[in-house]
Amino acid sequence: MESEKLTEKYQALLLEAQRQVESFVNFLADQNRNKKRKSSKTRDFKSFKFVGIWAGREEMSDSSVWVKNSRKKEWSVVNN
Repeated sequence: MESEKLTEKYQALLLEAQRQVESFVNFLADQNRNKKRKSSKTRDFKSFKFVGIWAGREEMSDSSVWVKNSRKKEWSVVNN
């Protein structure tokens, strides 16, 4: 809706209805502000508990080799 038409409709309302419109607009603005705050609160990846659980493990120095060897062990059990 064009802002001019909206303004005309607003001005045609009784004073109490105008107050209700203002109250509702303020409510929507608060909701919008709260959503923006929530979306801007991103956590640093390193703050998650699982980060670093494999640190210092020799078998994890080359994770691709570890996965390959693990699959060989598991698949050999299935195939035998």
